Amino acid sequence: QSGQLDQTNLNQDQARQLRTSKEFVARKQARTQYLEFNKQSVALKNANIRKAISAAIDRKQLVDQILADGSMQTESFVPQGLMTYAGKDFAKVAGTKAGTTFDRKAAQKYLKQGLKELGQDSLELQLLGDDDDLSKKTDEYLQSQLEENL
Repeated sequence: QSGQLDQTNLNQDQARQLRTSKEFVARKQARTQYLEFNKQSVALKNANIRKAISAAIDRKQLVDQILADGSMQTESFVPQGLMTYAGKDFAKVAGTKAGTTFDRKAAQKYLKQGLKELGQDSLELQLLGDDDDLSKKTDEYLQSQLEENL
């Protein structure tokens, strides 16, 4: 408010509060967050288990309601609007819906097949994350998505 700040990152509450201000300008960043699987885990070595986890997460809801800071859902590791290739947004060219699309029924199918391949009827996983407020909210959301959709 003093007119001295050029740029800062905002949390979701700050972004919601300031979004209508005429001074508010959202700028895209070359940044992608992702969930990494521990392939030392027998269960997570299984492709169907990994597909089940990925399909069980509603990324649109994650960016709109949990992050709520202007983040965008993406279909590739490259953020949208970062660069072009042959006149098209590279994120769209390189993107794929496989592995990034929320589909509860497909997630349950993949889980059932993965468990069958592992000779198990249930699965327990550990989710590790950072301890800042946003990471905790994100981790809670991911946990709830997996519990509800699988």
